[in-house]
Amino acid sequence: MKPIPQKLRNELSADQYYQQCCLTGKKAKDVKIDWHHAWTYGKGQINEKWAIMPIWWKKHNWTGDDDSVHNCKKTMDKVKYLSLLRADLDDLKMRMPKKDWEQEFRYLESQFNK
Repeated sequence: MKPIPQKLRNELSADQYYQQCCLTGKKAKDVKIDWHHAWTYGKGQINEKWAIMPIWWKKHNWTGDDDSVHNCKKTMDKVKYLSLLRADLDDLKMRMPKKDWEQEFRYLESQFNK
């Protein structure tokens, strides 16, 4: 697991988006919210705001629900889709050209935008 740099941690903490689970809508005041690295590139996790998603610990942890992001491909794909909705695909294509971001997005969109 790649640690999130302190400057980015501060930015995430100040952003209202990270105060509730992106899957369930449960709020940080009611449940523990984990920050999940949705994507890897090269040898490591992508430490950028768009790629780190707020998830209720039960939907994140290996020991959480059966459909947690680490136990269920469909949930993992849903989180990836939600993260790409927040990203600039043209920017990703330029900075990280070894992944076909357009194809990733089209596949995920076909799964969840029905």
